[in-house]
Amino acid sequence: MAALGGLLVLGCAAWGLARRRAYEPHWTLAFGHAMAEAGYRASATWAEFRDWARLGH
Repeated sequence: MAALGGLLVLGCAAWGLARRRAYEPHWTLAFGHAMAEAGYRASATWAEFRDWARLGH
């Protein structure tokens, strides 16, 4: 259990150091963009469905 906790602390320290040095791998930026676009498209689809349901189709 202590070894697992130590690995967790080490991973968090490495993540903190990478964030402090402004290290942003390409895949994190691409993933953030993809999630933002997916949210935008889902909200547009939901709004379209609400309009369709409100008009009584």
